[in-house]
Amino acid sequence: MSYERNDVILYQIMDCLVEDYGYSIIRFQGQKQDLWLTNKDNPKYPVIRLNPATSTSLIFEQDYLERVTMFMRRLLQSNEKILIINTNEASTEFEENNFQQILFHDEKESSMLFATFPHLQYAVKKVDNNDSEIRRINQSLRNFQMKKTRANTVRQIPKFTLGIMGVCIAVFLLTQLLAMQLGGDAWTKALLIAGAYYKTFVVAAHEYWRFITAGFHHLSISHLLMNMLALYSLGSVVEKSFNKKQYVAILLVSIICGNLLVFVVENNQISAGISGGLYGLMASVIVIAIENQTFRIPQVRSSLLRVVWINLLISLLPGVSFTAHMGGFVAGAIMSFLFVKNAKWKFLKPHVAICFVILIGGLSFYGLNNNTVKPLYPTTDYQVIKDVRKLGLDGYANYLEKNVDRLYGE
Repeated sequence: MSYERNDVILYQIMDCLVEDYGYSIIRFQGQKQDLWLTNKDNPKYPVIRLNPATSTSLIFEQDYLERVTMFMRRLLQSNEKILIINTNEASTEFEENNFQQILFHDEKESSMLFATFPHLQYAVKKVDNNDSEIRRINQSLRNFQMKKTRANTVRQIPKFTLGIMGVCIAVFLLTQLLAMQLGGDAWTKALLIAGAYYKTFVVAAHEYWRFITAGFHHLSISHLLMNMLALYSLGSVVEKSFNKKQYVAILLVSIICGNLLVFVVENNQISAGISGGLYGLMASVIVIAIENQTFRIPQVRSSLLRVVWINLLISLLPGVSFTAHMGGFVAGAIMSFLFVKNAKWKFLKPHVAICFVILIGGLSFYGLNNNTVKPLYPTTDYQVIKDVRKLGLDGYANYLEKNVDRLYGE
């Protein structure tokens, strides 16, 4: 295939915009000879069309461009005009239907383009052999893409999520060591001493910190592994969409609200696990998909629905706390709604935040004033206190015993 000079200019522009200005190439089924570039981080020109064909109006391409425009706006959440860079000398400049076409060829260079993308002044140049130049650019782009892919692979490793997983695994191992030190069948007692949720100790000794620490304990190795797989999957998505402080806030608030709802609604029980936080992250993924409109893509929508149904069925299994899951889900959805950057939702955020604070305050007030504990497990409670003394924590053991005695005396 023999390339013309306007094709070479188009490829040189593309090479410069991709390698120097962070644009990505988008290809469409049934695409013409034009090229589309996107860069959501460029506020002025998030979408650029490179076209080497003769073009004096968009009237003959209306259907094609409407389909492309709809996809681009859904993908990038941008209503900025689409810039067309045309390299054909027979074309004309124009603005119509949210498109702006400018010309760039040997007889006409664009000062506007040079001002916006200064490197173009050096990237576009005449060459002795058009075909060789196109091959060089294609090879350069392939090499650049390989480097970018490798860098993205390293960058996309969810390091913060792996850190949270490391904390959960470390807590599990430390609890195992504690159980071994106590001797015998002491796993449950080790969990209680280490910080699992237990309504008796929350009510009697006001140990509300268990609402947080319970999220990092797990009942068994299978429970831990299942939750870590879910955390890696969901956390990887959330970590890309929110900063670390927001991510931690979503996770911790979901864990706390899940356990708070268990405290208010359910009877006395021992529970542990990051499941409330996982449901908060799942809600966050759904909010992200709605905010960036990717839920309109059938494959994404189908995947989200499948995840929701599977987790809903898991929540209904015996021994699984549906209450904690729902509390975490609602909290995660609200926190994510407050954190996403969506201008259309901005006016709703203060109202949602106020309602959320009122909801948490109401649950806390009700829980503190209706904190009956049933059934009671005095044998377990006093055995845990005995084991706390065995560990040399006499002060804490005395505190627990005093408050448990008071509870049983009421």
